[in-house]
Amino acid sequence: MLDMIKIFRNIRRRLLGENRFTRYILYAIGEIILVVIGILIAVKINNYNSSENNKKYEAEIVSLLLEDLAFDYDKFTHNEEHLTNGVKKLRWINEHCSGKTVDSLKGLSPGNLLEDILGGFTSQSQFLLSLQLHPIKFKSIEINRSITRFMGKHAEIVVDIENHNFYATGEFGFRLWMEMRENYKNSKDYLSIYCKNDDVLVKLMSLDSWKQETLTDIRELLEIKVHWKSI
Repeated sequence: MLDMIKIFRNIRRRLLGENRFTRYILYAIGEIILVVIGILIAVKINNYNSSENNKKYEAEIVSLLLEDLAFDYDKFTHNEEHLTNGVKKLRWINEHCSGKTVDSLKGLSPGNLLEDILGGFTSQSQFLLSLQLHPIKFKSIEINRSITRFMGKHAEIVVDIENHNFYATGEFGFRLWMEMRENYKNSKDYLSIYCKNDDVLVKLMSLDSWKQETLTDIRELLEIKVHWKSI
């Protein structure tokens, strides 16, 4: 680089020394053009490096989002299983109280019966949390629409789960669990007392309703397919 500068200086001195002003002007213009070309090349290289870094960053974010999306789907699938079992057992309680017991669930202990009826679960989405921490605009319109649908459906699930947990993990759920365990020691037909308690039955019906609402939303959420190939 220093050698090139020395060469240019010597050329300028020689042209000025020989009083060749026209040639000097042409040389100066040529030197300016070379400088401009050098700047353009440097800018081009810098833009290329920035583009490559952005692509690498996007690839890392997409990989993280895919992992969190898969984690969410596994979690919601697990919740779907428990909700399905909970609805099944709540229906059996209703049938039991109506005098139409279901043979497949006879003889259940309070622990087995309440395992999927009581107890709350979280609605937090790791996928949506990652989107908040790493906001990114996807090129695919279909992907953006799928994410919007995912966010909307998740918002509905949050409401359902809050109502579900209000009944399942609050004072009602805890009291029901303890009373069933206590009554089971004295009677095999430990549900008979609850069939005569309208308050308990209303709350069990409400719990059944929220389980079904949440189950419907989760199933719709699990049906949302996000196509990442077009990124």
